[in-house]
Amino acid sequence: MFGTVGKDALVLTSTTDPPGLSVSGVLDLPDVDAFAHALDEAAARLDGNVSVDLGGLRAACTEGLLAMVRVARRLAAQDRKLIARSLSVPQRQLLKLAGWDRTPGLIVADQ
Repeated sequence: MFGTVGKDALVLTSTTDPPGLSVSGVLDLPDVDAFAHALDEAAARLDGNVSVDLGGLRAACTEGLLAMVRVARRLAAQDRKLIARSLSVPQRQLLKLAGWDRTPGLIVADQ
C-alpha cells in the first residue's frame, strides 16, 4: 500500500485477478509520484497486460490520469496494454477531451 494519510488517503493495492493495481481514495497532485511508481512496479512484475481498477477512486487530478497514459505508452512499445477499469464519467470525459482515450496501449474498459 502507498499513499498519503488522512480522510482522502490514496490507497494502492496490488491485485492478482486481474493482475495489476486497485486504486481508491483521492488521487491529488502530491500522490502522483506514488501512483506512477505503483504503476511502474505493476508493469515490471507482470509479463502481460496491466489492469488498473479505478472503481474506488473518488477523484483524480489530471496529472494522475496522465501518469497512467505514460505507462500505457511504454507498455504499447512492448506489445502490452494498460486496461483502465471502472473509470468515473468525469475521468472518462477528461481522457476523451484530452485525446488520451486514443493512446496506444490504453484500453478504457466498461468494467
